[in-house]
Amino acid sequence: MDKYQAKELISKYKQGTTTEKERLLIEQWFLADLEESACVPDRKRIDAADRRISAHLQQHIGAAKPAGQPLWLRVAGVAAVVAIAFGIWFYAIRPSAGESATPRNYANDIQPGKHTATLTLANGRTLALSDAKSGVVIDVSNLKYNDGTDVEAVVKEAPLFGKEIMTISTPLGGTYQVALPDGTKIWLNAGSSLKFSAAWKGQPERKVWLSGEGYFEVAKTARHSPFIVVTAKQQVEVLGTHFNISSYTDESDTETTLLEGLVRVSSSRTARRDEVVLKPNQQSILTNNNRITVKTVDTERAVAWKNGLFIFDDEPLHQIMKQIARWYNVEVVYEGVDENKKFGGSISRAGQLSKVLRQLEKTGGVQFEIQERRVIVMK
Repeated sequence: MDKYQAKELISKYKQGTTTEKERLLIEQWFLADLEESACVPDRKRIDAADRRISAHLQQHIGAAKPAGQPLWLRVAGVAAVVAIAFGIWFYAIRPSAGESATPRNYANDIQPGKHTATLTLANGRTLALSDAKSGVVIDVSNLKYNDGTDVEAVVKEAPLFGKEIMTISTPLGGTYQVALPDGTKIWLNAGSSLKFSAAWKGQPERKVWLSGEGYFEVAKTARHSPFIVVTAKQQVEVLGTHFNISSYTDESDTETTLLEGLVRVSSSRTARRDEVVLKPNQQSILTNNNRITVKTVDTERAVAWKNGLFIFDDEPLHQIMKQIARWYNVEVVYEGVDENKKFGGSISRAGQLSKVLRQLEKTGGVQFEIQERRVIVMK
């Protein structure tokens, strides 16, 4: 790709006319360019990033591709972003006049979460999965990481990989991927757990139990046995689809967001059961009164965590801080601040905690202080 072609691709991105593969490629280089900075990009910086992205495209698209591997596959896992002003942005909804935008200095800082999880086998044995890997592949006869290497010290005994239930859990500040025997892939957000069977052969359905948040890419099977996700308050039934479920115990609502396919969502309480069928770009919200409502949403926001981003859309401060607290494994304390003040924006989850907090401070009306693993939120 020459300079002219690279510039043309960037122009298409700005106009929203790129293909999915082109969009992912552009966003990879832009995120890489901005990842080290916590500053909101100004016009000059955006233009400079534009030029560097063009240079990256010329260098890397023109490079020889590994045999049998399309170029886009090498960037398919890169986070998608909301492309507003061609940059990572943060703004406050209806900020008051005169609000401060001066960031504080942080005597203490906290690193972002990482790939970390434990796997509890059917016999009760618990394995600490490698934080140098991003996922684990469950098979009926063995256990490997998603790069093909063996999980160390696993004794391949039949009871470990039978129909008994296994559990993979992520702590606060952790995320991990698991591939099930049928080919289904699941990404777990921080503070989540998934219970499942390592062998579904001969069973009428494929059932898993989720606590916390997970993104599912469900594989279709030859006989199309239903795949069922059970949470504390609801059940989701699918045949083959992509969707996200957020069902944390400290949240009053359970949110199910459909990206592809069809799912049936039903509440678990038999006395007052509610049920809906979701179409792509729809989200169901199950409330404490056991009723389900449906709305059309931007699915990128629902799966932002999986793609390495925080994306907030006119959200109250207390909801934003819950997401931050889970990822950075911190406690949040409010001191005389409006917890319902609304913010919106997008920022990488890869940076230190101070970078995220400073972006919020730039909007005015809120200040932060980090004390060990506690975040103080102040006016």
